[in-house]
Amino acid sequence: MNRDSGKHPRSEVLGRLLVALQCLDILPSRKEMAEFLEQSLREVPGVAGMRLMMADQAGEGAAGTTPMDGALIESIPMRTPRVCFGELQLRIDDPAAYAHYRSFLINIGHMLATILENRDNAGKLAEANRQLSQLVGELEQRVEERTRHLLENQQQLLLSAKVFENSAEAIIITDARQRILSVNRSFTEITGYAPDEVIGRTPRVRRSGRQNQDFYQELWRSVAATGQWQGEMLNRRRNGEI
Repeated sequence: MNRDSGKHPRSEVLGRLLVALQCLDILPSRKEMAEFLEQSLREVPGVAGMRLMMADQAGEGAAGTTPMDGALIESIPMRTPRVCFGELQLRIDDPAAYAHYRSFLINIGHMLATILENRDNAGKLAEANRQLSQLVGELEQRVEERTRHLLENQQQLLLSAKVFENSAEAIIITDARQRILSVNRSFTEITGYAPDEVIGRTPRVRRSGRQNQDFYQELWRSVAATGQWQGEMLNRRRNGEI
């Protein structure tokens, strides 16, 4: 029943418990921590058994192998200033011997709670880092896709600019108000109008009077619907020729 505390000097028991406490931090599960802690507490005079009651682990509420029914129980809270993780329940068979170690075991309860809290915080930090890494990866992928699209658009614009400038046909670019924004080189060669003479004006400046109003209405309907019009018209050159 009672163990002889003389076989285990108090300093030796406390030293073993300190070593055991440091080992708890490397055990992967709370069940393994409970089993290891129970083995360690058997070194404490007056303690006949232990179980670990986890406040947040309904499926593992009681961990430990010693039956606790009908025994003198000492409950030691496992608590930090922020979280209560449950309690250590000790079965006491020699209250007088146990009294010499009680304050130290209370500190063990606090230290065990700190270990559990640090482990939980480390898990939360690892999850936050995982989510952050995932977000950074998604942002990098979006930036890469956006950069690729911009390069493709730039190449398309450069190609369109070459087609516009080197076309043998006269090309006019206008805005929604029919104001001329740009003309190509062939326009200048065919009409005699330099770009600065027509940019900002409407194409009406070149009308020859040979097409009726219906022709121009259909032309602008095509521009509004498709963004362009292609065809032939009789216009006036800068020197007045048709």
